[in-house]
Amino acid sequence: MKKNRFIALALAAGMTFCNVATTGVVAYAETQTTTTHKINAPANTTHIYEIYQIFTGNAYTSEENGQKGLNNVTYGSNTKGRTIGDAVSQADMETLTALADAARTNDQDDIENIAPFVNLTSPIATIGKDLESSATVEEGYYLIKDKDGSLNNTEEVYTLYLMSVLDSDLTITPKSDKPSSDKKIKDTNDSTGDTTEWQATSDYDIGDKVPYQLTATLPSNYTDFKTYHLTFHDKMDSGLTFNKDSVKVYLDNSETALASTNYNIVTATTDNDTFDIVFTYANLTTIGVTNSSVIRVEYDATLNENAVIGNPGNLNKSWITYDNNPNSDQDGEEGGKTPENTVVTFTYRIDVDKIDADYNSLTGAGFTLYKEYASLPEGVTAKEKSTAVEGEFFTENNKYYKVVNVWTNTDGTLTSFTFDGIDDGTYILSETKVPTGYNKADDVTIVVSAEHETEITSLTADGGNFQANANGGTFTFVKDSDNTKTHEYTSDKAAVAGAIVNQSGTVLPSTGGMGTTILYVIGGILVIGGGAAIFIKRKKDAE
Repeated sequence: MKKNRFIALALAAGMTFCNVATTGVVAYAETQTTTTHKINAPANTTHIYEIYQIFTGNAYTSEENGQKGLNNVTYGSNTKGRTIGDAVSQADMETLTALADAARTNDQDDIENIAPFVNLTSPIATIGKDLESSATVEEGYYLIKDKDGSLNNTEEVYTLYLMSVLDSDLTITPKSDKPSSDKKIKDTNDSTGDTTEWQATSDYDIGDKVPYQLTATLPSNYTDFKTYHLTFHDKMDSGLTFNKDSVKVYLDNSETALASTNYNIVTATTDNDTFDIVFTYANLTTIGVTNSSVIRVEYDATLNENAVIGNPGNLNKSWITYDNNPNSDQDGEEGGKTPENTVVTFTYRIDVDKIDADYNSLTGAGFTLYKEYASLPEGVTAKEKSTAVEGEFFTENNKYYKVVNVWTNTDGTLTSFTFDGIDDGTYILSETKVPTGYNKADDVTIVVSAEHETEITSLTADGGNFQANANGGTFTFVKDSDNTKTHEYTSDKAAVAGAIVNQSGTVLPSTGGMGTTILYVIGGILVIGGGAAIFIKRKKDAE
């Protein structure tokens, strides 16, 4: 009989897992033998693969051009609208030849060309996760795909349909890639003016704006997708308030922010997120993303009055959802999800007890806490110290200070004072109301320093929340100036607890005429052992 030839669609996708040429020559011969081969799932795969048989025949390699092809071609078990085992008709050969000769730009074109010939309802075999690791099939032309729905709501991505002339055993190599995401935070020491690079933990004063960065790296096969949607999800603890107007979005290494029309910030979310930033396929096309592009989001949130003092800190989590099936238009369903990334912001307090020389509680005192600043914040004007009130700045001895907190103790009954929401820096604790009959204690300089983690490698559950496994917020204190003792911190690792001692004035008797009264100023015993530097360390706890 006359030998008819046509170009089969064993194209680039076929090269993925058997390295076949981009086209295969198929011809009819007068005799046919049956040969079988194994299709193997990758070792330890998390995918479930369905195998569809389009044509059967005898595989060969052309001596002229090295292309793979089939002789004695018949319709396979999954050829759409054809009788299994019948010889491929002349009309179908001409259609296939025309499709193969048509211009193609990527693997999606090849898939769309062969789609009219494939019935994707009943695979001849299914292998992979929790199933058989391989299937034995006849020599022929096959399409292999992930089972629909098997990778939804996971970080995995469906592989692009794999097509090939099967002429030997093969092991599937998925042609897919997934995006990645990350979240970081910066820390600033107001007293030194030093700001860290992007890292995993930080500490701030209550009322400070905390800077955050989100990144999403698109998959290396982004252009294989028909459409693509991507959403940043961000969820903050109640101690943080999102500042929507602070959001800036950048592409790759550009320092020019994208127009806000290229994304949508959603604060009234249906998934209990603090906010989402949504990119539609039209948005991504407009800003010009391509394979492996990086989208970078920077914004800030205010550490508010609900902030947790000490451990476990104030957590901010993020992740992205994305289209994970290049074989179909998911219409924004975003079936894939990256693992969560978490950063932590800590804040602390100073607890002060007022006592006399005999360590008895002493009423009638009042205190003010000042913080030293390397420079004035933008838009702030310094006042005179005598006129500065809580939250305002003043200058003294060529330095800048902020009035952090004032305890006036108007009725004089308080003996304990708490200064919430401090971070690393240099503080001055001043007794601004002195108990009657006692001498004013000297001002106390408190230096708080911190070491932060660039990465959080694990998280430990703590009362239903999470604690950074980095000694997040753990306080370690240096000894007193006489090197005799250290001071304790509270059990929640939130505050240093110390005392200021007031000494009373001493009256000496006199002889003769008018007595002479001499007041000896004993001086204040400083909080936490007199001007001791406080070091706050965050190192990882040993499990």
